[in-house]
Formats: sequence, C-alpha cells, structure tokens
Amino acid sequence: LKDIMKGLQELISKKIIHRDLKPQNFFIHNDVHKIGDFGFAKFLNSEDEVIVTTMLGTPLYMSPQCLGKKGYSSKCDIWSLGICMYEMLTGNTPWPSNNHLELLNHMQNVSIKFPNDIVISQMMKNIILRCLSVNEEFRITWKELFEHPILFEALAFQTGFGNEKSSTFLAEKKNLAVSCTT
Repeated sequence: LKDIMKGLQELISKKIIHRDLKPQNFFIHNDVHKIGDFGFAKFLNSEDEVIVTTMLGTPLYMSPQCLGKKGYSSKCDIWSLGICMYEMLTGNTPWPSNNHLELLNHMQNVSIKFPNDIVISQMMKNIILRCLSVNEEFRITWKELFEHPILFEALAFQTGFGNEKSSTFLAEKKNLAVSCTT
C-alpha cells in the first residue's frame, strides 16, 4: 500500500481527485506501483469542495454519492481505496451486485462482512470500514488516513515525517504489497 498512499498524498497535495481508482488503474513500472488513467480526474479548489456531476468511474468502486449522482468531495477516492483494499485482501468486492441500483442499495443497507477464512487484522478492518462509511461526513479524512498506524510508518520511511513511531506495524503490513504512486 505504500506506493498507493504516496501517490494519493501527491494527488491530494495538488488538489486532484482521480474519480476512478480501481486495481485495473494501478500499474507497475520498475517495481514501483503507479496510479494511471486520469481521464476522470479533476482539480479542486479545496479538499472539501463538493462536486455535483453525472456518474463517473467504475460503479463497483464508486462512492454512494457518485453512484447516486449526489454531491461528493475528494473523499470519493477514499471510498474507492477502501473497496480496493477490501478486494486486495479478500479477492472480492464487498457488495456483489448485478447493476448499479442494486449496488447502491447494498452499500446503503448491507453491512460489510469480512470472510472468516481469511485473517485480516482488526486494525486493517478498521481502516477499511472507516474508508467505506456511507456518509461522507463520517468517512475517514485524508489526514487521518495518512496518519493511520497501519499506513503511517510506510509513508514515514519515504516522506520523513513521523520518525518517532516504532516498527510495530511492519509485520502487519508486509502482506499488503499491491500499491501505486504518481
């Protein structure tokens, strides 16, 4: 996840939202994972700017706000990241559906379930659940995401911030290898 998070940090620092984050848009070049396909990307005036637009992106990875054609902010990419993390760990997306209306209904009314046959730490489950909060107001913020203990240390090695943290989370992260960067 380190490269994904570094890439997202760069996008957010430049006030860019991708709006189509999904595993198919993560590419590997020289052992570095990169974010690609910026066809739906948009510059924002601020991280909290609300965008009202038509449905853009891939429905399985869209936030309920995007899928429901409601106003959304840069947190739509946090939702997509949560879906990607869930899929990387389980091999499936959280809400199998036959169409976008059924998917939206599942997102709004069906709790996320983690498979019992796959070991996923409580800390990882926590970050996924916070990324996938249906209400954008309660979804984890970019700052909280970048400072979350499961991701913080990987980012600290590259960005230089947070060196006071210990290495206790490295073992937990070693199996989270799929990532990207800009």
